[in-house]
Amino acid sequence: MSRGGLFDWELAEKIGAKIREKSKVGPHAPPSAIALALSRPVRVRPIPGKRQALTIPGEPHILISSELDYWPRREFSVAHELAESELQEKSPKIHEAFCDRIAAAILLPRPEFLSSLVTHALDMRELRQLWPWASWSAMARRITELMPNTIATGWHNAKPTWRTSSNDPFSAEKIAVGVACIDGHGRAHKEGRMALAWLLESQWVLGVSIPT
Repeated sequence: MSRGGLFDWELAEKIGAKIREKSKVGPHAPPSAIALALSRPVRVRPIPGKRQALTIPGEPHILISSELDYWPRREFSVAHELAESELQEKSPKIHEAFCDRIAAAILLPRPEFLSSLVTHALDMRELRQLWPWASWSAMARRITELMPNTIATGWHNAKPTWRTSSNDPFSAEKIAVGVACIDGHGRAHKEGRMALAWLLESQWVLGVSIPT
């Protein structure tokens, strides 16, 4: 799962693709449909503690916490449990970050998701209609995984609340976010970057920045 202390992300992509392929449900199906096709039906019920999902050894079901009422988050949790189950057959040591990457590959399969980015010109609103089981942030983070030097940021009240890069936001990002807060969608070119931003709900903005 790792090379010299670093995770083998390409292996994670292959494992995610393998899980989807085994289910035979096709690329445009949510993880819960994949789980059902693999005889791993999802059950929603209270789970003690703070866990959002759980797989009991020897039981086919994937348990999802009834307190987790956001559908995209449930779907990602199902994908994560499928990833853990696949890895447990090969290794007793499970790394959450590696499972998350496999889950992302199940949630948004690389070939089809990359193709949709081109077809829909990185328009997050159109992409969300095509991949409704993926959250806004999951889609944005997936873009950064598959497109080199791309940065995604979530903003609230024109301030970044999460960011896939430790660098300060580029000028293009700030301009695009400012425009999105007023017009609902912003675009800006500056400092060798193109930034796109979308107003999702009250004062919440999602931004994606790519090199030009």
